[in-house]
Amino acid sequence: MQAMEKLTTELHSLSEMDRRHVVSILAEIANGYDDFNDMLIYLEFYPNHKILIS
Repeated sequence: MQAMEKLTTELHSLSEMDRRHVVSILAEIANGYDDFNDMLIYLEFYPNHKILIS
């Protein structure tokens, strides 16, 4: 569950508009996975994916 805690902490540090953007992207990513844990593993190993806000 460490990945979830890290993601939650990082989301809280963003502005509300950026948070909404990230959450919508996470939802898109999650739609491609049968298991939420698979999505978290993907995010953990591919941290430079498009969910990063520039």
